[in-house]
Amino acid sequence: MTSTEFGRSLNKDSGPTNQPPPASDASTLNVALYPYTPEPKWFESTIRAAWHSVQPDVALNFVYTYDCYKGDPPSTVDVFAYDCIFADHMRQFCVEFDIDGTADFYPWSLASLKTESSEYQGIPYLGCMQILIRRLTDAALGAPGMTVEELHKILGDGDPKAVWPAQGQGMLLDFTGGTTVACMYEQAVMEESGQFPLTPALPPCPGLDQQGLADMQVLRNIAGYAQATYPDSGYDRITKWNQRIGRAFVGLTEIFHFIDNVDASTYSVMPLSSEPIEKVGIPLYTDALSVNVAIAQEKRATAIQLVKLIASTNVMLECMSPTGKKPQYLVPTRQSLMNQLLARQPNSAVYNIMRNIISNDMAHPFRLGADSRTWLDSTKGCIKTEILGPPPAGVAEHVGEDSAVFNDPAYASTPAGLLRRP
Repeated sequence: MTSTEFGRSLNKDSGPTNQPPPASDASTLNVALYPYTPEPKWFESTIRAAWHSVQPDVALNFVYTYDCYKGDPPSTVDVFAYDCIFADHMRQFCVEFDIDGTADFYPWSLASLKTESSEYQGIPYLGCMQILIRRLTDAALGAPGMTVEELHKILGDGDPKAVWPAQGQGMLLDFTGGTTVACMYEQAVMEESGQFPLTPALPPCPGLDQQGLADMQVLRNIAGYAQATYPDSGYDRITKWNQRIGRAFVGLTEIFHFIDNVDASTYSVMPLSSEPIEKVGIPLYTDALSVNVAIAQEKRATAIQLVKLIASTNVMLECMSPTGKKPQYLVPTRQSLMNQLLARQPNSAVYNIMRNIISNDMAHPFRLGADSRTWLDSTKGCIKTEILGPPPAGVAEHVGEDSAVFNDPAYASTPAGLLRRP
């Protein structure tokens, strides 16, 4: 789909974000999966078929209007997904239960959900990490020990007034999403210190870490103000990358689903500080599936059965990489799933690099603690303003979070939507 086609399709089948669905009846479960995936319908069709084979009398109603970044789960959503940056805050909404076969999960994914008891408040089913995408032949950008400063030395400053860099030059970067920018800032703070606490100190604004802000300002300078603040309508940046515009692209592994010639690009963990990743560690995100504490007691066991089925290796394999289709290149949380993805794509550089990263002992869970929601709501706008600064003369000020394009639920599964959390 082109950006023009996407623009025409916006609002076609989507409702207002975070509108609670009607309560489900005794034989139905309302399910809100994580919306920031390239092919959400692959998840729905695979899960529906797998569930029907074990629970044919319990219907699934998939809800596409809940976004964990914009609010807490409505009581009428029986099963919901969320980013574990909110794990401590979300605990109040989650039924705790045992997870079978915990040895199969990568330690960083389980650590994203562990409670003080022996149970878990959900089950890990997707991972995520910030990466630096580059052309396969660009050895300089893939050198070991990469830092923000080294990246700046290689790429230099982008034209602050130019939306797009010249072919083969500069860096594509989206700094429009408040949660994305705030989390990148906090990653930089953690990487500078070499510590990845599950409950980090979250200072108000003013009072932010100046080195963390400075690291992000270097990235803004590399991309250029106009590029970093450009409100991508869905497919704009990825289209430019496919046209060989830009030398580097700050993204996520799932962006490879939209890259035309996957084998011509490669990636490494995105450096966000003055310390090399090899020295300080790799922050990884986890998305979890949980059962709402508000669910009727008689439906609770069935809902737990569903989340375990969804997160199983066989179901997730068909969701992520169905036979004969281009993989979504999402990060798995299970070792067995990583092995199965590689079995289907044994020569995939994307998956081989991914396995090396997420299997590394230096991988850490990225969480923001019990005050995550309050801190982000009160501080993310200020963080973005501190990083971006005033626009250059003749350049429009960065777009706000209330843009109609950004707030359409269909936007989340576009390349641009994947890269920006509101």
